[in-house]
Amino acid sequence: MLIELTPEEFILTMSAEMEDVTETAEAVVDITPYANALIAERLILPNTIDEELIEIIYRNEEQTFDHVLLPTDNEEIFIALVIDLENERIVGHYRMDLNEEPGA
Repeated sequence: MLIELTPEEFILTMSAEMEDVTETAEAVVDITPYANALIAERLILPNTIDEELIEIIYRNEEQTFDHVLLPTDNEEIFIALVIDLENERIVGHYRMDLNEEPGA
């Protein structure tokens, strides 16, 4: 089941400084089923899983949430999967438009 986060919910998982952990992050949850559901809804590129198209992974300062950015058909828009590191679960996803601030 897909859970689209509101801007307010997404912001609560962020911190002032988000660290790029793309090279060091370890998977705490399998994102494949959720990503396949996003593909079925045409929210991310169809080859995202097969080609492991993770753009970047950001972690908040408290080390409690990861944001896994997945590509869409628009290079200015990403789907951010929000991973709860403490409970090892996917919280949901948020459509990130690089031209807009969350909650704006």
